[in-house]
Amino acid sequence: MSETRKHVVAVLFADLSRASGQDAEGDKSAHDVIEYWISRTTELLAQENANLITSVGSTVRCAFPAADQAITAACLLQQETMARLKSTFVAPPELRIGLNVGDVVVQQGAYAGETLMMAARMALLAKPRQIIASQTVNDTASPGVRQRLTRIQKDEEMHIRLGPTIEVYEVRWRDEGPAAKVASAKEAAKEAAKEAAKERHKELTHKSGAVPTIPVQRLVPKQGGVLLRKAAAAKVPLVPAADKKPGSVPLTPKKVELRPASATQPVKLCVVDSQGNTTLVGKERPSATMGRSDDNDIVFAVDSASRKHAQIEYRAGEFYLIDHSWNGTLVYDSKENQEVLVHNDEFKLPASGSICLGCQRSSGALKPLEYRLVYG
Repeated sequence: MSETRKHVVAVLFADLSRASGQDAEGDKSAHDVIEYWISRTTELLAQENANLITSVGSTVRCAFPAADQAITAACLLQQETMARLKSTFVAPPELRIGLNVGDVVVQQGAYAGETLMMAARMALLAKPRQIIASQTVNDTASPGVRQRLTRIQKDEEMHIRLGPTIEVYEVRWRDEGPAAKVASAKEAAKEAAKEAAKERHKELTHKSGAVPTIPVQRLVPKQGGVLLRKAAAAKVPLVPAADKKPGSVPLTPKKVELRPASATQPVKLCVVDSQGNTTLVGKERPSATMGRSDDNDIVFAVDSASRKHAQIEYRAGEFYLIDHSWNGTLVYDSKENQEVLVHNDEFKLPASGSICLGCQRSSGALKPLEYRLVYG
């Protein structure tokens, strides 16, 4: 029988988000960015006695013996790895880091516990180039290191996702000299200009129906979903009509024959959103993100969706729904007439059905995504 241990650690969750304008498909420079960042991150974390928990795609999660080491490592990641990326790429990606201290269960080198999930939530709520930490990080840090932490006012999303009792702290990772203060002011001006540009882009996106893309976040256990109930029979056909806009792709492309897969027939998952926009996931495009933030591949502008809610991932001819949200994701199987809740977990998608973020399809709160396997 394997030994199970429970002890207190400091957890660091780092998420390298791809800069806007970088193509998610076949982008060699993007792969080079991630490869360099993972390599350099591993070196820096080893200097602070970190135990690597997971390193998947552009996310890293690791554990430290104490808060001081986690804080120091987080600052090093922002200072050293991002400086190199900024000097190399015109539109470099941006790093978000979340820190938390608490109990974890360790069995055969695998970590589990709510402490890990809270660190992930912190990272997802952080702004680009920001490090945010929980109350337990502030309380357990030494006085000298604690000077880097400042309690911040929680915004609406933090209040909803973390609850009213959890305090949030920001970690200052930039130097505090006169030159650094000038640089910080310039960064603030750039950030304000970027936010204004995002608002203009959001308005244009809303009018045109186009959706920008970013890379996927991958950090979930490989288990199963929870069967809720037999779903009510759909009142409307699951397969929507083709979008009437010029150049759009229907759910089942005209030249694609639907039939069982074979070794010579590549499979894709055809996903259609509420506006009729189609996303094809497969070997050429192995993943697609979804959530409330407008930098997802598929955007849901509803309160029940998290900013970075879930993703669809292609692996060895199968498609998986991976949820890392607050409210979970509902998957409806049209063949079995069943609805499954997937929450901080992954679930192999059936051949056809629909997907709702954070609420049941029958609630009418949003129009679900419709999807179906296609071959050819």
